[in-house]
Amino acid sequence: MTPEQRYLFDINGYLHIPNLLSDNELAAARAAIDRYTSTTDDALPEGFSRSEDSKNYENGFAFDKALEALTLHPGLWPIIKEFTHDRPALTRGTLLVDSHEHEP
Repeated sequence: MTPEQRYLFDINGYLHIPNLLSDNELAAARAAIDRYTSTTDDALPEGFSRSEDSKNYENGFAFDKALEALTLHPGLWPIIKEFTHDRPALTRGTLLVDSHEHEP
């Protein structure tokens, strides 16, 4: 990470990385999220589920190759390695969906 990114992460608790994803990568990720969120509970594969309020989707990055690719994205992977002291252990990932349909 750049010194500016470290500073902004320390202050905000998250990083905003403009233009990290290409238009195609972003479109594929959005389509994958739409597929996961629109799949009925009984049609979800084993190990995949959503919270009652439909905000949290278990194992989100494993649901689709387009989402899995985000975890190893060349623009993000060095940052993940830095956060984990070069020892990443990505064992699961919850996809968080928060939209106008959810109460504040």
